[in-house]
Amino acid sequence: VIATFYRIWLVLIYSRPLFITLALFIIMGTTGMSMKYGWFEIIAEPDAMRYVHNVVSTWFSLSLLGMAITGLMMYMYPIWMKKLIQ
Repeated sequence: VIATFYRIWLVLIYSRPLFITLALFIIMGTTGMSMKYGWFEIIAEPDAMRYVHNVVSTWFSLSLLGMAITGLMMYMYPIWMKKLIQ
């Protein structure tokens, strides 16, 4: 019962950074392509796009780190349980 709860807890924690990373990826991709090809110059200035891209990159890196840590925990969990049972 505890093992199942732990596994579900890891999946729930993993899914939050996953969706945050996907949302930030869309923002970073849009602002990056905008800076490269000059899209959205009517809506915002290139400096504004550069600023948004710079701010979002920090949060993107943190959410990617959270996803990597929880992904590693989910990968190691079956190995740990197998060794614990033996």
